[in-house]
Amino acid sequence: MDANAASLAAQLGAEDALELVGGEPRLPLVVARVRDSEPFTGTDLVGELEKRGWMVPAYELPPDNADQQVIRMLVTINQTRELADALAGDIRDAIDKLRRRAAGDSVGRTAARGHGY
Repeated sequence: MDANAASLAAQLGAEDALELVGGEPRLPLVVARVRDSEPFTGTDLVGELEKRGWMVPAYELPPDNADQQVIRMLVTINQTRELADALAGDIRDAIDKLRRRAAGDSVGRTAARGHGY
């Protein structure tokens, strides 16, 4: 689980739209936030991921940081490296789609699909 979480974190850390939240969690977690410079929010991103069959929550932070939001991905024992790679790929695709939509491009609807996660 830790190796798959590290792989997912490395792939998402390469996304310029996301900023990984540091720390050494006790669980195999990957926590990130959408950078302020992006034209979409964490809620927008998890909405796109939901259309692709993923359950990735977005959380608003406590009152002193209420303007910030994080997304949290828990890597479970039954999540293979292929599944972690699929999630990273869907996040990459969702970021691209949200950027194109914000730029005024006409983007088609995401076909609902699932990865069994």
